[in-house]
Amino acid sequence: MKFINDIFEAMEARRKREEREAAIVFGGGCLIFIIIGIVMVIVGTIMNAVETANVNSIYGETYARTCQGMPAGQDSASNLTDAPSPRQILLLTANTQRRHAWHNELPTQWQAETEDEVSLIGCVEDVPILLETCEYERDARDGDTFTIRVERKQYETTVVLVNPNTARRIDSKTVLGAEPEVCPPDEDVSTSDTLYGESLTWDDFGSWVEGYIFS
Repeated sequence: MKFINDIFEAMEARRKREEREAAIVFGGGCLIFIIIGIVMVIVGTIMNAVETANVNSIYGETYARTCQGMPAGQDSASNLTDAPSPRQILLLTANTQRRHAWHNELPTQWQAETEDEVSLIGCVEDVPILLETCEYERDARDGDTFTIRVERKQYETTVVLVNPNTARRIDSKTVLGAEPEVCPPDEDVSTSDTLYGESLTWDDFGSWVEGYIFS
């Protein structure tokens, strides 16, 4: 009997040791994930601060703050500057003082690289629009139920062209991106999630902007 008890005790001790090791591995993995997330946030914050400082230094505070809030007012082509074509444009991300990623995709002759070259400013606003919330009921261990939600969001991008000297709106264009995938089958859902449609690209606005670059 003692021999059997010793075997059971050894098995129990081994089970507890394996549970502790698994808990340590899981905890260590979570800690590493959290640290990576914190580092990414810090790096992103630093990069945004550097870009903001660069835009203010290169283009001046007035131009840098043009899209700090999306320009209000009515669109009017009469607000277009008299600068010779091709007019050079500065594309900024709305509600920031940072260049939008599309700025680097502009043709070289369109791209304003100094304050003196800016004849147009474009404010680019990307907004995910909630289309639908898919709900999935699940049974909890205590006998109660809870809901898992999967949101479907579609990108809506608006570009507002602005006179850099007066901050008056020249024209604007809004385009909807592709819709995300449909609600997944019940059996494929285990956690809450968000499904995004494809983002808009510079090609969705390039031809429209070109009309003001060369008009």
